[in-house]
Parts: sequence; C-alpha cells; structure tokens
Amino acid sequence: MWRVGGVGEFALPLKEGELYEKRLPYQIAEYFGEFEKRGGKLFPPPQSYLYYQNKVGLARLFKKTGVKTPETWIFSDLQEALGSVSQIKFPVVIKDPYGFSSLGIQQAANSEEFTASMRKFFSHALKGVEALVQRKVVALREARVTYVDGKPFHGYWRIRQSLKSATAASNYGGYQDFSFPLPDIAPYVAHFAKITGIPVGGVDFIWEEEKPDVKITPFTLEVSPTSDINPPAPASWKSTYAEFKHTPGYHDMYLGVRRKWTEQMTIAVIDKHRRNMRHLFVDIDNV
Repeated sequence: MWRVGGVGEFALPLKEGELYEKRLPYQIAEYFGEFEKRGGKLFPPPQSYLYYQNKVGLARLFKKTGVKTPETWIFSDLQEALGSVSQIKFPVVIKDPYGFSSLGIQQAANSEEFTASMRKFFSHALKGVEALVQRKVVALREARVTYVDGKPFHGYWRIRQSLKSATAASNYGGYQDFSFPLPDIAPYVAHFAKITGIPVGGVDFIWEEEKPDVKITPFTLEVSPTSDINPPAPASWKSTYAEFKHTPGYHDMYLGVRRKWTEQMTIAVIDKHRRNMRHLFVDIDNV
C-alpha cells in the first residue's frame, strides 16, 4: 500500500514544453505502474492517480461513467470559451483544473461576467492549461467523505452560514460538522468507487436541498486519491477550523485520524491478499 502526499513530493524530469502540474498525475501512474509490470500489486492501483489534481481528467471520467455532476464545460482557449457563451447555464464557477493558478476559483453570474473572467483566466494561464467551467450548485452544506476500498470511514459537513455565503467561492464564514451519517452514504460510495475505479479517496458531495437526505444520489464535485483528513475540533471550539489547525493539540489529533486511515488501508490489503493468495509487502512511512 502506498500514498503520494502532495505536490512537490514526487517529480520526474520533464520534456520541453511540459508543465509539471499537468504532467504530474501521469508521471505518478506510469512510475508506480512499472512495479506492477514486474509482478507486484499496489493498493490503490497506480492508475487511480491519473486523477490527482486533474479536474479535466476527472470531468471526462465522470461523464464516461455516469457520475452525477453539475453541468461542466472544458475550454482550451479564449476563442472557444467566448464562442460557447450561449451554451452556458449561469451562474457558474471557473476553475483552474490543475489547481496551481494564483487566480483560484472565479465566478460568473451572467455572460458579461463570464467574458471578463475568461479573458482574465487565459491572460494568466500557462500555455496548454484549460479552463473548467461548472454550473454553480448553491447549497448550505457540502460533504467531504474519505473512503478506503469503497468503504467510508470519515466524513464531515462543510456548512455555510447563509445562502449569501453559499454563493461565494470560498468557505469563509462557515464551519465544519463531523456528525455526518456515514452508514447512509456507504452504498453510494461503494458504487462510486466501483464505477470510477478509484478505490481510495476523499470525495466532495453536494445536495441542493437545505436539509439533504444523503441516501439520495448527490452531485459529485471532485475526488482525490490522496487527501488530507481533518480531525474533529472539540465541541467547545467556536473559532474557524483554520485557526484550530494551529492549536497545540491539533498535530496529535491529525496523527490519530491518519492512524485510522492506515488501519483501514492495512485491512483492505490483507483482505485482498486473503482472496488472491499472493505475496504481501507492507511498508508504512511517516505515521
């Protein structure tokens, strides 16, 4: 079992004209895929890392596999984007698909704002970087669910305080609620992991209802084969979660939830080994 922790942890030489952030997920999948070519078996499979910080790849995967998402458009250049204004259903969010732009997430409520945002995006974007445009789902609650082998073991709500803040591009002014009903979402998570071929991940779900029934199929925003796992803040904590991350006890709590993740990974690998009766190699770093 294995995990790449984040950008900068893994790097291979690039060919002329290649972008590190755009090429990174393919480098990870190809490099660790060589291990399997020599007879090993990795969990999660290296191919699942094709979608690491790769929203374009994810959007195409979701469309191919029938995952429910907000309507999404991918534009390769400004001319293509401006020529498609009539097809866009506003409001929308505009995302850098590789997550390394200083622009972050932009929004557009109408065609005029969309045109201005597209001009700004492509004036700053590096050559070859697409713009990902997605219909804005206005909701008070968004869920982050972490799962291993298709089984959810950690989840929480990101809750905005009002519909006004829900129209913002950030979670500023909101809070996190860790009383998420994991058993209710478990059947869909298992289905999602199976059809996408991503058995380990942190996935973001959203429902349009103010008080969503999580047994109803959600919109999926994105999934990452590797992601941080936030430990719950104490019930007495009243400030933002970002501030909680700087408290003295946070690090130990983070290690605790990471240990639970490691346990789930180990159990999944052992179960697969028992079923397949193949050689098992275990190497756990950091935690």
